[in-house]
Amino acid sequence: MASSAHSPKLQEPGRIAVYASQGLGDGLLSLMVANQLVQLGHEVSVYSSVLTSFRPWAPHVLIKRFVDPSSLEEELAGYDFVIAADCTPVIAMTPSDRRAVLYERDFDKSQTMVSNLLAYVRRDWNPNATSEAGVRPPVSLTHRRHSKRVVIHPTSGAAIRDWPADKFMQLAKRLRSAGYEPVFMVSPAEAPTWMWVRDSGFSLIVPSTIDVMARYIFESGYLIGNDSGPGHLASLLDIPSLCLCARYSYLRLWRPGWRKGGVVTPFLPLPGARLKQTYWKRLLTVGRVYRSFLKLTASHSR
Repeated sequence: MASSAHSPKLQEPGRIAVYASQGLGDGLLSLMVANQLVQLGHEVSVYSSVLTSFRPWAPHVLIKRFVDPSSLEEELAGYDFVIAADCTPVIAMTPSDRRAVLYERDFDKSQTMVSNLLAYVRRDWNPNATSEAGVRPPVSLTHRRHSKRVVIHPTSGAAIRDWPADKFMQLAKRLRSAGYEPVFMVSPAEAPTWMWVRDSGFSLIVPSTIDVMARYIFESGYLIGNDSGPGHLASLLDIPSLCLCARYSYLRLWRPGWRKGGVVTPFLPLPGARLKQTYWKRLLTVGRVYRSFLKLTASHSR
């Protein structure tokens, strides 16, 4: 990770705020940064509204909701240092040497976000830092207890990133025929348009919170989905996952970066991002995704 600005070393343990971007994956990445600072003795707060229900999994940090931009400067004044993503209101605050804004333009695009943020922490804070996020699952859960259960997450933050619903259904039928237990997972807001999945004979899981989602994924065998937050959550929880996307070049940076999972793109390379975004859903076949999943399962069994 290249950057011209360095974070100053605190002379003694202090209070640090890590201000995340909106998404689930962004929040989980912030937990990783926060955990490494906690290991140095700092008291760390992570601002991420999406993660508030995830607090029991990360007791080492204080997870807070985002605050209104009008009161942000006052909110963060009590911290000795602030680390923020570049697409947060922090960038509009009065410049200060007590803040570090991590700009995407400075990242090494050939490496994952996990690797980039780890490089930042090692450079500016602790050369011995790891990618450990400090997440501790509830003791009542058993990792991958349902080893044949495949969570299918067919949505994302943008429709252009979503593989067609009918192809996900065809994939689910193939998985079931092969002895797996495919289940669909969507958010409460998305559920009304996915009820037809139950009419087709498959389970539709609608977790009410990130905590509920994490519990279900943690005890599942695999996850298949579009480029979205649940893929990052599965990676963090050491669940093998397969990410479907239009172009691998984008996923070099944004793919889940904890547990190494699979990425599958169309078989036919298309010139230019616009063509890829337009035609990738047609060119990424059910057979190709299914074969990629079998490779994922084979690599996990070794």
